[in-house]
Amino acid sequence: MRQLLVAGIAAAAFWGAPAFAADMAVKAPIAAPLFSWTGLYVGGNVGGAWSQTKYLSNHIQCVAGNNFTILCDPVDHRASSVAGGGQLGARWQRDHWVVGLDGSLDATSLSKTTPSFLVPASLNYSSELRTIYTGTVQAGYAWDRTLWYVKGGYAGGEMKLNSITIPVGTLGPAKTNLNGWTVGSGIEYAWQNLSVGLEYDYIRLEGGATTCAPNNPASVFTCAGGLPLRYANIASDVQQVVVRLNYKLGDPWGKAAVVAKY
Repeated sequence: MRQLLVAGIAAAAFWGAPAFAADMAVKAPIAAPLFSWTGLYVGGNVGGAWSQTKYLSNHIQCVAGNNFTILCDPVDHRASSVAGGGQLGARWQRDHWVVGLDGSLDATSLSKTTPSFLVPASLNYSSELRTIYTGTVQAGYAWDRTLWYVKGGYAGGEMKLNSITIPVGTLGPAKTNLNGWTVGSGIEYAWQNLSVGLEYDYIRLEGGATTCAPNNPASVFTCAGGLPLRYANIASDVQQVVVRLNYKLGDPWGKAAVVAKY
């Protein structure tokens, strides 16, 4: 009798185990699909910027008889302002790694006016960095919906320069385009098609030299011999921290990214 009972228990265990395993397999939780950073995006940003701008004013001396004879007057401006604008880009993800392209255009009001180093009692200089634009390459590492990245590439901007006499007024207004490079880093978190991030950028801009023509109607400057007022060795170092909000437009490559299992 005991032997029959043992045999019955063994048979029940043998035939029941596969059914139990199958039931467990059916009821096992299904993992949610991982987020992919692959796709096009567009967005906006806002934050703060800090700059140091240096240049030499009237680097070319005018001939005798002019009314402005300062040679190589050094200017050093430190300014801060709100910065904001927009960006667009594209990203591709494979496993945890993400690479991308990003372009941005920001408006700033990095302006400063200081007295002349050589004639501080009667002459001031002003500078204003109005726009900053960049085109960069990104490389990053993703943990599902969190992305950390570094970036680097081209940077440019537009600067307005003025010499101001006391009490006459604006002496030599000029605008110049600056070119340079940028590096930065950021972290971004995504939900649905939106992502928000915090980014730091260092930007180096250089403009060489620019001039204000003597016949400029906005200037009271006249120079015998026709030589213009000149701004030389123009350079600006900018640091900015911005909050970025992006909207992912979709994946035009048909979800080609291969995403790792975390």
